[in-house]
Amino acid sequence: MKQKIMVISVLMRRPEVIFLDEPTVGLDARSAKILKMLLEKYKGEGSTIFMTTHVLEIAEKDVRPYRHNQQGEAYFRGHDG
Repeated sequence: MKQKIMVISVLMRRPEVIFLDEPTVGLDARSAKILKMLLEKYKGEGSTIFMTTHVLEIAEKDVRPYRHNQQGEAYFRGHDG
């Protein structure tokens, strides 16, 4: 229940930048599915989402991996969508 309240309190404000740490931990399957759909919606609307997760499905599908070089420049790889 605490996890649902935390996620709701963040997403109801429709922020342009979202930071989430393991957002699906403690959520039932239905709530996790709704969260994934909402994050996809926000991403499509241009929000930037920073998220840590151990859920391979989210990590492979919903993120755009990147790394930094020694000069601090970000290099993105993978698909854009």
